[in-house]
Amino acid sequence: MINGFSANSNAMYYKGDQFGAHVVKDAGQRQMALADPVTASSNPSAPSSNEIAALMQALAMLIQMFNRLFSRKEVVNEQPVMPQTVAPAAIKKQSHEVSIQSEPQKLAHISSTKKGEMPTDVWVELNRDKRYTDNESAIKAAMMKYGQSPLGIYSAIENHDDGYHIEMRDGFKLTLSPQEIEKSQKRTGIWSPSHPDMAMDVNFMHAASIKRVQLETGLASFDHALDVVQSGKDVGNGFKRLGLEAYVRRTTWPELRASGGKGVVLAPGGVQFGYDGNVDCCSRRSGITIIRTKGGPKEPYPCDALELT
Repeated sequence: MINGFSANSNAMYYKGDQFGAHVVKDAGQRQMALADPVTASSNPSAPSSNEIAALMQALAMLIQMFNRLFSRKEVVNEQPVMPQTVAPAAIKKQSHEVSIQSEPQKLAHISSTKKGEMPTDVWVELNRDKRYTDNESAIKAAMMKYGQSPLGIYSAIENHDDGYHIEMRDGFKLTLSPQEIEKSQKRTGIWSPSHPDMAMDVNFMHAASIKRVQLETGLASFDHALDVVQSGKDVGNGFKRLGLEAYVRRTTWPELRASGGKGVVLAPGGVQFGYDGNVDCCSRRSGITIIRTKGGPKEPYPCDALELT
């Protein structure tokens, strides 16, 4: 107990602020008064071992009581520790933006002529070895409609390891290798010392047209397709080979001449480029070719024509 306690029958008792004697009875019913602290200190032989043990136990209990009192005070005065919120480390966002080049990728087999830019001289002589002009005539008409560069005539051109991936306006796709482009130039001889850029673009589209013939007809090689086109067995399909068949209407040379439109004339001597009332006669601008005489004024020969709309 805190206020008044006894450890056992032979112990001192504590009451208030002093120790007092505790009377016990021995086995023979004799009473023996335990000495008070002053008497015990003057007579060392007076306290017994039980009394000392009781005193030590009481002292230990006092110390324990004081420890409880002081520990309770510390707990009361202790300030609660508030948890601190630690902001997560800022996550650095990785940039996935693709840099946009201000200029298109340069393609080795296409001239640097800007997309949509018209030819300087569409009537230029291209020094062909042979007079098979079906593809060339359609290409010239397309140049006067969409510009000289193949980038404006086709829907897309991409350069890859296996060659140029070309998508035409009608959705037809093909892959044209640099070797096939060079082979086309050697077989046709398309070239112009005065306008090399235009000759380069004409040859590129001519090679792409030959490649389309090979794929659509199932020919075994690019050379075989060149033979078919140059033999004149596929006349009048130049616009189809360029992917422009849906942009063409059938007309006559007199109508094309009168309207000044751009297209090709299916003349008896071969396919010729027609534009602004003139035709490409041996790569020369002419306004009086393809005519017939009825015993009077000369008139344009009423042959068929295809106009690029």
